[in-house]
Amino acid sequence: MTVTKSDPSTVSKFDKKQLVRRVFSGFALGFVAIASDFYNPAFVLFCLVVATLGYFELFRMVNDKKQVKRLTFFSIVLLLVSVFITHNLSMMLGLLTVLLLGTTFFLLLLGFKGKKQSLILTASVFYIAVPINLLVWLRQDNELGLYMILYIFFTTWFSDSFAYFVGKAFGKRKLSPTLSPSKTWEGLFGSCLGSVVGGLLVLGFLNFMRPDWQNLAIAYYGLFDYHWGIFVIVSFVLGIVGQIGDLLESGVKRYYNVKDSGSIIPGHGGVLDRIDALLLVAVCVAIIQSFSIIFLGVPIDLQLSPELAQ
Repeated sequence: MTVTKSDPSTVSKFDKKQLVRRVFSGFALGFVAIASDFYNPAFVLFCLVVATLGYFELFRMVNDKKQVKRLTFFSIVLLLVSVFITHNLSMMLGLLTVLLLGTTFFLLLLGFKGKKQSLILTASVFYIAVPINLLVWLRQDNELGLYMILYIFFTTWFSDSFAYFVGKAFGKRKLSPTLSPSKTWEGLFGSCLGSVVGGLLVLGFLNFMRPDWQNLAIAYYGLFDYHWGIFVIVSFVLGIVGQIGDLLESGVKRYYNVKDSGSIIPGHGGVLDRIDALLLVAVCVAIIQSFSIIFLGVPIDLQLSPELAQ
């Protein structure tokens, strides 16, 4: 993988070759991600592989290629320990593990990296570890988790696709020229629209697979139990959240003068370029589910669906 130097530009028209690469690689990645979602251990492994590649790209970008392998190794150890705890014990204990190990990492770095660089590297650890743990927690070993992950995938992917096509076709007003010259307000609206479409597709799939799911005790569906109007509003807001996540990574790339975090995914750049929005969306969905559990009386112990709980 190589880090590509940035070349600030205005909103460009469609590049057919780039579009073909983007579509094919996107479908391939999507197939692998969705397939893993139907078997929980495979999903956990998928998350760990994606996180490993993301860490390597992020540390190489913010640390001038120095000690990247050591930093990545430490982050993977932290991730393995915290994910094991999240998966087998509880989400709160898993996040507490991330906090404790991350703080230890920061204190160790202070001795030879300085406060600023230590903060940046530690924030990089949290940036990926926290959302990955929340994804593992959301998936869990039940049918609810399968649909929640599908919801995150589809809202993020459709948001990204709609933002790309709407922005390329109609984009005129720049959203944030400093962070990302190619993003427009029209693309942001497309992102929100795509997020709603993706969310409704998952809800439709749920109703098709389980037409009487509201009368079943197999699992509590949290967000899917909300009034359809609230569901649409939440999905719409997630489109904004995804764009914020994209802009956040774009800001980091602009600061370090790189265009893409890597080149492993044709048409998309690096792994981090592909999951930047998803990481923030996962955090928001986890907060919503936690809110449902704490304040709306959702039972924490979910009865498993035998055919889908793996």
